[in-house]
Amino acid sequence: MGERVAAAAALVDRLPDVALVIDTSMKIVDANAAAEACLRAGDLIGIRGSKLVMAEKWAQDWIKASFQQIALCTSLRDDRMIVQTEDGIFRLSLFAIPASALAGQTSLLQKKLCLLLIRDLGRRSETAPNLLATHYHLSAAEIRMCAELAGGSTIKDAADRLGIAWETARHRLKQIFQKTGTNRQSELVALLLRIG
Repeated sequence: MGERVAAAAALVDRLPDVALVIDTSMKIVDANAAAEACLRAGDLIGIRGSKLVMAEKWAQDWIKASFQQIALCTSLRDDRMIVQTEDGIFRLSLFAIPASALAGQTSLLQKKLCLLLIRDLGRRSETAPNLLATHYHLSAAEIRMCAELAGGSTIKDAADRLGIAWETARHRLKQIFQKTGTNRQSELVALLLRIG
């Protein structure tokens, strides 16, 4: 499980949102700086022992139920929920950490891990373009293409808006797929929505 935790930790540290890796017992395996600050504040999430505790019991129940559903699914699956508190509106997203990150370990006793992202919907992330440029080595033109696709544009619409030929847009999209490790436009958009 060490390699999977290390892979998840590398991802968690790069995310601009509150990001935690939890196991089936709600034990916090890893948390980024934003999550640690949120845990210290204790308004939306807290920690009891080493386990994650949500301020709203129904949100805690949702995470447990979603985790169980995700754990039953063999493919990558995610679940999302909106939580409104006195401090704002937040989107909780729960993603399975694929077992393929285990590199040969197939123990049935192994605990499943999920990535919990919490995004403050009242605040637009200014770091998404920087994250794309730094982590995925995308050019400014590729980042503009990503912004169009994340906004719901088709490849043709994105090409028209960006003033480039359709063939150029297709080539640029293939480059983006290669750099981000995605294979389809829907996978890319899901990635962009998670970090943007």
